[in-house]
Amino acid sequence: MGIVTRRPLILQLINTDEQTSCNGVEHMIWAEFLHRKGEIFTDFEQVKQEIITDTQRVAGDTKGISSIAIHLKIFSNSTPNLTLVDLPGLTKVPVGGQPEDIEIQIEQLVLSYVENENSIILAISPGNQDIATSDAMKVARKADPFGERTIAVITKVDLMEKGVQSIDLLKGVTLPVKLGVVGVINRSQLDIENGKNNKNHLWKTKRNISRRTIRLLPPRWGHRSFPNGSALFLWDMSKSVFLRCAVESPT
Repeated sequence: MGIVTRRPLILQLINTDEQTSCNGVEHMIWAEFLHRKGEIFTDFEQVKQEIITDTQRVAGDTKGISSIAIHLKIFSNSTPNLTLVDLPGLTKVPVGGQPEDIEIQIEQLVLSYVENENSIILAISPGNQDIATSDAMKVARKADPFGERTIAVITKVDLMEKGVQSIDLLKGVTLPVKLGVVGVINRSQLDIENGKNNKNHLWKTKRNISRRTIRLLPPRWGHRSFPNGSALFLWDMSKSVFLRCAVESPT
């Protein structure tokens, strides 16, 4: 969505064949917020704006954070039953009026979720930086020292340098995580500002990863197209877990 996370966002994906009626129109996909009971959102730009508005209401207009979570449910016939938790990104230097101990605050908040042994940790790190210095992996190891419930998500795959290290990283050779490594290509800030939708972005992702890296990933994630691989990954996750926590490194 292009939103900076300053509060935990607990997102429940609910698979349903039901429809909901809003302003006389039937919808197959809709969203509901816990703090706005009884209201139905069918425009996801409004969902994005509500997240921003409620974040500012609780955490203020600066760059401060809050441990009070936003609860959001999305109903659709094309999503697995899965709960995800999006957490504030780890940071080192206070900016925009943040307190001096912001690094400690965020790490403690993140650990309060990822230490749950029923969770799977998505340790998100940019592929164009040294993974050995990844703050996300460091925090993930504190909660999961043997990597038994950690998935390494490598962003900016299109910006990775070609070579043996990149291959080993995407094949999971250099990262001790038992649930594997997933490479993704994010929308750029310009893409977000220009309103580029995910459908068009997935086409770009498919083209780039097919050319560069998808054949390096484990066969079970699919090798012909990234969207198929990511969809299989998501459905596999939904079979065995109910909570997924995202820990993001600074980019």
